[in-house]
Amino acid sequence: MLYEINEKALKLESEGKRIIKLNIGDPDLETPPEIVEAAYDAMKRGKTKYSSSYGEKSLREKLASIHKVYPDNVIMTPGSKFGVFSVMYLLLKDGGNVVIPTPYWTAYGLTAKTLGAETRLVKTEFDSNWQIDLETLESAIDKDTRMIILNNPNNPTSNVIEPKILDGIVRIADEKGIPILSDEVYADISFVKTKSILEYGGDHVLVTGFSKTFTMTGWRLGYVIANTEMIEKLAKLNQ
Repeated sequence: MLYEINEKALKLESEGKRIIKLNIGDPDLETPPEIVEAAYDAMKRGKTKYSSSYGEKSLREKLASIHKVYPDNVIMTPGSKFGVFSVMYLLLKDGGNVVIPTPYWTAYGLTAKTLGAETRLVKTEFDSNWQIDLETLESAIDKDTRMIILNNPNNPTSNVIEPKILDGIVRIADEKGIPILSDEVYADISFVKTKSILEYGGDHVLVTGFSKTFTMTGWRLGYVIANTEMIEKLAKLNQ
């Protein structure tokens, strides 16, 4: 429904109507001019060909330095949404279920449905500041659970998971051998400091991108940080 509404809004805009958009996470600021100029300069210098399936090496090295990981743990994706889809595909293609706290970004549920996977929802409440109840989360997990998805900070609530609760979620996931996909695309513009899934190590996966931080939604520039086995599989999907 969200994307159907957006298509209608775009159609009305193309007809000259003024639309106030409250339906989708598209910042109303422009991409910083130095980024636009750097991209233009790179294209003039011939940076218009296929790159590695892992992404531009120098960019991966820079991101690895920022996140304090190895470049081999970083892969670029055409938008963070494709990163989410790719990780979900790899973990759910053979069946099983995914545990997702509510409310959640619609793409998670749509992707799970497309893959034929069951979605097990963990309800959160406004009165508890949208924090995840650990007992409720653990009760949603069974022998067929293949992954847990966290969106931190959350879209649509803007809530940040409290560190002690995130500690508990990771503990539960580790005890049960279940990887966490942590979508942290809003982390850099949060007024509250977030604790990244990368601080825990293990087989958990970070998905993020440049869209929200640098208002580059149309550039489709995302990346995934994961163990090298996952990165190798993602590279095959990028091919």
